[in-house]
Amino acid sequence: MLRSVPGLEGALARPGWHAEYDDADLAAQAAMLAEGIAEGQHFIDGNKRTAAIALDTFLALRGFELDATDEDLAGWILELGHGGDAATLADRIRPRLKPEDRQHR
Repeated sequence: MLRSVPGLEGALARPGWHAEYDDADLAAQAAMLAEGIAEGQHFIDGNKRTAAIALDTFLALRGFELDATDEDLAGWILELGHGGDAATLADRIRPRLKPEDRQHR
């Protein structure tokens, strides 16, 4: 159940803002999106799961996938709640980005 529509809208807008004003790369944009959802608590439950799915979907819509296990991604998202930040998450994402293999879709 959604707790804050304006808050979620703000989280969804973060990648665009950072691309426009900070010249953020794709990894930083994806990390900002995930942080905004995971830490914003816009849902009653499932904020971190939604953040992980949103991050994967954001990348897929741009033709990329994350070369990481579900456990890796879950751990990275959980780190956000334990003092981690979007910059650290982006540093984890960057070396694991790869163009999506469209032949196997």
